[in-house]
Amino acid sequence: MLTFYTAHKDAVTKANVVHRDVSSGNILILPKVVYNKNTGKLRVAWKGLLADWELSKPIHEAEPLLRPLQPPRMGTWQFLSVGMLTENPKTVEIPDELESYLHVLLYFSVRYLASDCKDPAAFIESYFDSY
Repeated sequence: MLTFYTAHKDAVTKANVVHRDVSSGNILILPKVVYNKNTGKLRVAWKGLLADWELSKPIHEAEPLLRPLQPPRMGTWQFLSVGMLTENPKTVEIPDELESYLHVLLYFSVRYLASDCKDPAAFIESYFDSY
């Protein structure tokens, strides 16, 4: 998750854009074989890639006087922040995207890590699909 956070931070600080669709489907986890000089062995290092930037939008863009072409609520609703799920959604801000990362982390953790959760599928459905 650190590589996704770094990609997001760079997008915000260097390109001045927010992604607006942080979700499990837009995070790609890629294996890379790395040679360790100290041990002389190969190992797999996992890197992340934040994909699908077509919904991204510049930060602090002047709001047009006419109706915007894109509604403020964009993205995969299961991973939207609470602020974005209200009746009057606001423009996506950095805290909204960080909250989306939290939802993605929870989703991946429950789905792929060993735990004492009795029914991971039921938890995922209850948490992510019951809004």
